[in-house]
Amino acid sequence: MILSKNNLLRLFLSLLFCHIIIGAIASDKKDCSDTSHRLIIAGYLANYRMENYNLDNLKYVDRLYYFSVCPNENGRLEISEKDVANIKLIKSKLSASQSLFLVVGGWTQSKNIPYMASKKSRRKAFVKNVTEFCKTSGLQGVDLDWEDYPAEVNKEDFAKLVKDFYKGLHSEGLAFTIALGVSDKKIKMAVSSLPYVNEINIMSYGKFDAAGNQAPMNLLQGWLQDYVNASVPKEKLIVGVPFYGKRLANKNDNSPVAVPFAEIISQTQPDRSVNWFKNYSYNGLQLIREKTKFLRENGYRGIMAWELSQDLPVTSELSLLNTIYQINVQ
Repeated sequence: MILSKNNLLRLFLSLLFCHIIIGAIASDKKDCSDTSHRLIIAGYLANYRMENYNLDNLKYVDRLYYFSVCPNENGRLEISEKDVANIKLIKSKLSASQSLFLVVGGWTQSKNIPYMASKKSRRKAFVKNVTEFCKTSGLQGVDLDWEDYPAEVNKEDFAKLVKDFYKGLHSEGLAFTIALGVSDKKIKMAVSSLPYVNEINIMSYGKFDAAGNQAPMNLLQGWLQDYVNASVPKEKLIVGVPFYGKRLANKNDNSPVAVPFAEIISQTQPDRSVNWFKNYSYNGLQLIREKTKFLRENGYRGIMAWELSQDLPVTSELSLLNTIYQINVQ
């Protein structure tokens, strides 16, 4: 059969149209795949708040950071029987897809880290003991949270400790993360640590803008951009959000500096867009929702909460963890 020029043109246009439609469908599928990036949902659980926490709430967490252990005054690892029991109980509640990390340090818990980290033999012994404990207890990794207490962290000793943890943990197939703040000094420490850590937990909470808002969206975006500008990959950043309200320092105010989100909700029923209770600034449901969406849409590794027991039960529609989870699975 011989086709006329008009028929050939019609055939060509039909094939072209089909090609465009198929390409558009394929593109749509690709776009859906690109936006399906899900965050690691991580959270810290403090050992001193374990007794009043329902571990069933952990079902919405991918990674739990058990807070915390620290060296004693001689630089040796000390883990109480209570911590051992807590870890065993937590593990019984976690599924095979969830991971449990041991946190070393914290604010006042950093007190003896400088002494331990200042000498090679003490560092090696400490890392060895932590690694052995994680292996025998079935943990998946360690999070180093060396903070500026009682003095500013020695960056040289910090770098040595990070490298020692990297070697010790990775040789046993364990992961290693560090927790850092948002100052220029902490970002520089993050950059120097990049070859040795799986991820970095950013403590992007507890700080205020000029109006006294704790970690509002614009501050968070600025902090994250500082990290990105320093060439820290988004894929290594787990970004922190507060599960508590905090007030500005005031020597004439004897009220607690911080209050749990659950306590705030027990005293008031704020609109989801509200981020203030009395003189406490917190991250309400809408702000937590916006932060989760931002992190997911912009390719960050995960979102992290300090601290899980300060939230409402995940069965509550007002739960911050539930809010994060629901946005993450959409």
